[in-house]
Amino acid sequence: MLTVHAFTDSANLQVHLQHNPHPPPSKALLQQVDAIWQQEQHRRKQQNCNALFNGELFCVDHYHGNAVWGHRSEYRFWVAQFLHPQLFTQLQMRPLAVAGLLRCQQGLVFGKRGLSNTTGAGLWELIPSGGVDTRDCLIGKPIDMIPQIQLEFREETGCDPQIIEQTQPLCLIENHQTHSIDIGLLLQAPRLNFSTLETNHATTTLEYTELHLVAIDNLLPYLQQTSDQLVAISTKLVQYWMQHEKIGHHE
Repeated sequence: MLTVHAFTDSANLQVHLQHNPHPPPSKALLQQVDAIWQQEQHRRKQQNCNALFNGELFCVDHYHGNAVWGHRSEYRFWVAQFLHPQLFTQLQMRPLAVAGLLRCQQGLVFGKRGLSNTTGAGLWELIPSGGVDTRDCLIGKPIDMIPQIQLEFREETGCDPQIIEQTQPLCLIENHQTHSIDIGLLLQAPRLNFSTLETNHATTTLEYTELHLVAIDNLLPYLQQTSDQLVAISTKLVQYWMQHEKIGHHE
């Protein structure tokens, strides 16, 4: 189940980093998490996939209005909870990500996730998308989401973020099954041609194995025909944007 939290003042979106309000995991829980992590690393090695990196991620504690509060956590906890959902009661992992709805000259851009991904392998999703980087963030200081989505844009497309003429936060989408939370942002790049995007994408690490362009007029049938091939949050974000912009609605 997905729920959408619309921002009443998107220009005033605030994401706050705070100290972890939860008690530290017990020794037994840490051992369980490490065992799951090692099993997943072994599985990936057997399938000739890249090893996972236990980096930091932003974990949401609560949100209200135009503000989100959360703390730093570790990727291994998210992997353990994703693979064993019953661990949510102990780990309380609600990772925050950014999802960019990239509008170039000819329409919206989607990318196909590689089969080595732990989540959503082989599915299509809006690009750029990715976790929130907290490495250079300070406790008590707001985190600006625009540089976050620009970083993902550069890494995933190989294009200079300066070609994006406008970035607008749209909404927050929570997946109550996985407990993941995405902030959706509209990226307006009317000067960006899809053929240029494909050329630059070929120079990246190819986090997405393919790119796909969908014309605005074809969005509704595209969502209907490929619903089982799209990441759920991407579908929800496109639907929200279409409704907000009254795209596909006929009076």
